[in-house]
Amino acid sequence: MTVLTDYILALVDLLEAEGRSLRASVMAVAMSLLVVAVAGLIVVAGCGMLIAAIYMAIVSTLPHWAAALITGGILVVVGGVTLLIARKAGQ
Repeated sequence: MTVLTDYILALVDLLEAEGRSLRASVMAVAMSLLVVAVAGLIVVAGCGMLIAAIYMAIVSTLPHWAAALITGGILVVVGGVTLLIARKAGQ
């Protein structure tokens, strides 16, 4: 009976240690995902600023409607190329 009790206690200790290890791993992954999400938001804001800069550069020489048309066209082309690359990578 003592041997069985010792095995059960050893198993409980092992499960407790593995639980702590798993918790630490989950926290590390969660922190990494948080950093990636923040970085993604910063990249999106930076892209918005670049788009605004392109528009402002073009509007200084062309009418507003032409600058918006050119900027929109550039964005459509970049988005289309990105979708094609993603589609090819998914196959």
